[in-house]
Amino acid sequence: MSRTLEVTSRDLDQHIVETSRILLDATDDRRRQARLEAETVGDAIVTGLVGVDCEDIERIVGGRAKVISFLPLQGSLVAWLSYRENWKILAGRGRNREFRSASLSVYFGLVNEAYKPQVFRAEWAGWAKWNAQAAASFQTDAGHPHWQFDALDSLGEDSSVLRRKTLEVLRDPEDEEPVREFNPSPETVRDLVLAQGLSRVHFPSAAAWWRPAPNNGHAFAPGSTMELRSWLSHTLRYLKAELATLRNRRRA
Repeated sequence: MSRTLEVTSRDLDQHIVETSRILLDATDDRRRQARLEAETVGDAIVTGLVGVDCEDIERIVGGRAKVISFLPLQGSLVAWLSYRENWKILAGRGRNREFRSASLSVYFGLVNEAYKPQVFRAEWAGWAKWNAQAAASFQTDAGHPHWQFDALDSLGEDSSVLRRKTLEVLRDPEDEEPVREFNPSPETVRDLVLAQGLSRVHFPSAAAWWRPAPNNGHAFAPGSTMELRSWLSHTLRYLKAELATLRNRRRA
């Protein structure tokens, strides 16, 4: 049976310091000036990267975030990381912090350029009371932790923005009739695939489906901040090894 992960304010502060160290140790330059910083928003504590070596990006789910260089890829392309945790401040004496979620997102882009499409993310939502009336549970029936793949949505949205800007450039301000966007019919497979919103699909990263019930689940909650940091550390190590295959790939 899963249980909620609660920590004291002091323990959360220490966890943030140690998580910052894990993130920096995983980057291509450990001397970078960046760290995780906590911000209190109502009854929530949200952590995110800050520092002079971070760059700003637009998140696919809305809002802005800071990223740090993770690994050089082919040519001048670089893989970038953002990391975010969400904790709830509990009411009552002690006011412990309850874990809600952690999200590690990967972007591809160039140094000092704002355009960095979000490619995929690893997320872990905890076992928690998501509203005042409900008992503790996972927020959805998806896998926990899980992967979500954002490249199609990111590039699809970006292409529509570029298309709209192109039309604005082509439009003659003296024309009364607006330029209409060419829309091929029937729809192409590419259009249909881009319209699916595949970033909403959760791919479990800890599914023991080969085991007999009841040990064949795909939803697990972190039991401690140490487990959370271990998940982050191993995920970063795995990503570095896999992304390195892109950098070392030889063109045919």
